[in-house]
Order: sequence, then structure tokens, then C-alpha cells
Amino acid sequence: MSATVESLEGLKRRMMVEIPADKVGQTFQDKLLKIASTAKVDGFRPGKVPLDVVQQRFGKSIMEEVAQELIQTSFHEAVQEHGLALAGMPDVAPEQLLVGQSLKYTAEFEVYPDIKLVEMAGATVTRHKAEVSDKNVADMIANLRKQQAEWTEADRAAQDGDQVIIDFDGFMGEEAFEGGAAKDFQLELGSKQMIPGFEEGVVGFKAGESTEVKVTFPEEYQAKELAGKEANFKVTVKTVKEPKLPEITEEFAKKVGVEGGVDALESKVKGSMEEEVGRVLKARLKQQVLDKLLEFHTIDVPESLIKMEIENLQQVTKRQMAGKFDEEQLKSLELPTEPYEKEALKRVQLGLLLGEVIRSNEMKAGDDKIREEVESIAASYPNPEQVVNWYYQNEQMLKEVEAGIVEAQAVDKLLETLTIEEAVISYDEAIKQPEPDADEEGIA
Repeated sequence: MSATVESLEGLKRRMMVEIPADKVGQTFQDKLLKIASTAKVDGFRPGKVPLDVVQQRFGKSIMEEVAQELIQTSFHEAVQEHGLALAGMPDVAPEQLLVGQSLKYTAEFEVYPDIKLVEMAGATVTRHKAEVSDKNVADMIANLRKQQAEWTEADRAAQDGDQVIIDFDGFMGEEAFEGGAAKDFQLELGSKQMIPGFEEGVVGFKAGESTEVKVTFPEEYQAKELAGKEANFKVTVKTVKEPKLPEITEEFAKKVGVEGGVDALESKVKGSMEEEVGRVLKARLKQQVLDKLLEFHTIDVPESLIKMEIENLQQVTKRQMAGKFDEEQLKSLELPTEPYEKEALKRVQLGLLLGEVIRSNEMKAGDDKIREEVESIAASYPNPEQVVNWYYQNEQMLKEVEAGIVEAQAVDKLLETLTIEEAVISYDEAIKQPEPDADEEGIA
């Protein structure tokens, strides 16, 4: 067998392979004899069919099988011989194969980039710290009270914090527009569930009263035909309800799942908040490290890996949309690739770079560490032992745990090479979520 490799654009390669005619002929002959030993042909006893008859009857299919087998084995050998690390599946184009001739084919594919890690000299990241204050705890308990509130009808004008049932119809000039109307719509005033100006326009009206609310849709509104335009909503308030908040008592604590009274509730809430802020700040530090890794390394990325990552992101989107479409609609739903390209590129780059950090430092996750991580995950569930058993019966889930452990080791290793600044921020700053993109907003 002879194999030559040609470098194409970027990470693309073309391999030309030729398998000698004697190898092809011997493989064909072996398969022909094997089939002849069991072949059933009218007019002949099984196993007694002449070879020329077997070849005439089965020769084409045997030759196709020979080609497939020889291509598979020879390509693997050639890849090993040339020390290639393939990314994705090859595109193989064989020439016509005939008995007595050599087998020639070309294979085009991509390879993984040769990554050389560099020192991130002078790079700085910030490790944030945040304390959970008594006020933070009180605010969280106040939110718990709101969640447990009982809504009762109020014979007064609606105000922030109330729940209203409304009918509304939206107009552009004199024309109603699609998606701008609803009946018996439940809305909590002050929740910012609606576009700016809508909720404020309902405040001050009683049940049975109607009003008109003028708003301007955001410039980046997802419905492009509405973006930046003014609209007028005719709104009828049907019901106004006010919240009746429960008292903070031992009974209230039990209702939200805490035994031991009010002190135990405050302690439990504070502990949960500290765990949450710890996770958030750890993730924030990790993201800074990853951003620095990308900043200091420019690498070529196989297009096949980007394509696969785009498909993964599209599948995540479809799962998130499961409540809006039935199964058949989701299967046939065609999502564009462009919105996912930037994120897919970033994910693939980080995956390759972290993989090199892990490989070059020979990082592994031992059985004890995996067990510890699984038990930590399971501890947050009502029946931890069942969760642990489920993980150990699911090889894929264990691999994900292992991957998470070695990735954390890689991040810690990179962190050792960076300058770390310490900064104290408030709890509210720590858990503040990024502002949503404008195209994620809606009328409601």
C-alpha cells in the first residue's frame, strides 16, 4: 500500500491511497471461496457451485465488499503511519475497482490543530468576594412571603404589586396588529413582564374601567415589523387583586420546607444564599480565565467540529422550545446556523485549548474524586443514594462528571499562571444577571 498526504487550505488534507492489485485479488479470492462454500444456485448442490458461476452471480457485490473493507483498513493504517489526528469523518472517493487492478481512492478530511500553549504573562483576573448581609436575608424571606401570598380582590385602583386580570387590543394607527390582543390576561404590576410603559399605564384603574396605553416598541424588538414603532393598547381592567402576605412564623417556615422555627429559616436561607453566591463567583472567575486563554491563543478550528457544535446548540434550542411545539413540529423545524456560529466557534476553541492543557499536564479524575463529586451532586436531592446509583448505572453521566473534574483542574492550573486581584462586591452585584438581549423581549 502507498499513501501520500497533501495539505490543502487550513486544516484540510487530501490523502491518495493505492492498494496493490495482488492484495485486491487475494482478498477477492478469499471472499469468493467463502461464498462458494455455502452458495445456493439452481441446478447445483450447495457448496458445489463452480467458481466461475459464483463469480458471475456474486462478483459485483463481492467486489463492493472488498473495496469497502480495504478502504477502511488501509485508511486507518495510513492515518497511523502519517501520525494524523482526524477531526470528523473523511470524504472518500474511490475509483472503479476491477479484478486484476489496484484499488485507488482519495480521502479528504480535517485534522486537529497543533496547539502550542503560551505563558499568559501579565494577564490579570479578579477574584470577587461577597458577603450575605442580614438585609439580603430579610429581602429573600420577603420574596418567599410574596411567593406564598394569597390574592384577594380589592375594591380600589390598581397599584404596583397588585395582580390584575385584563383584556387588551393593540393598534398601529387604526389597524389591529397580530399578537397584540389577549383576553383574561393575568399580570402582576411592577413585574416588568410587558414592554416599557404598558404596566405603568394600567396603574390607577379599578375593575370595570378601561383606558388606552400608548407605548413604543424597543428598536431591537424580535418582531421586526413592530420594532421602534408606536402602538396604542385599549385595555379593560376586569379584576384587581392585592397580595395578603403570611406572617413569618414557625408555621410559615414549615410551609417553605424548614423545620425548627424562624431562626432555622433565617439560617437555612443564609446558607443557601452563601452557596449560591459562591457558585456564581466561582463561575465568574472561571469565565475570566477562559477569556484570557482565548485572548492569548489564536488557533485554527476544524470546520467539521464547528458544524457539530452548531447542531448541538440547535438541539438545545429545540429542547427549550418543546413546550411551544409538538414533537413532529420540532423534528421538522429548521433553525438557521448563523446565530450559533460565534458561540460554536468559541466553544470549540476552548474545548481544544483546555484539552491541550489537560493532555500536557496529564490530568485525570480518580475514582475517589468522581465518587466525591457524584455524592456532592446527589446531596441536593431527597434520596441521595438513588441518585448515586443512577449515576453509576449511566456511563455517559459518569463521563460528564469526569470531564467536569479535569476541566476544573485545567482552570485551576491556568489560574496559577495569572495575577489575581481581590475585590469585594455586594451580594446583589454578585448575583446580578446580564441584561437580556432585546430580541428575547416580548409584548408579554
